[in-house]
Amino acid sequence: MELSRFQLRELKGLPAASRAAGSGFIPSDVLVSQVLPAISGSPKYGGVTLWSKFYDNGYSSAIKPRV
Repeated sequence: MELSRFQLRELKGLPAASRAAGSGFIPSDVLVSQVLPAISGSPKYGGVTLWSKFYDNGYSSAIKPRV
């Protein structure tokens, strides 16, 4: 099968809170104002995925309109 026929997209995986991971947490305001504008124009950008739902206290709601 020829892979060039498929459009491969990347999802950016992020912790939903600083408690969800030892490092790598980006506050939602920084993600929306700095990170997403820089990456969302890429043809490979496929969206954002968060972990863990248990720790998501409004983070997904804050970024959803911009993802």
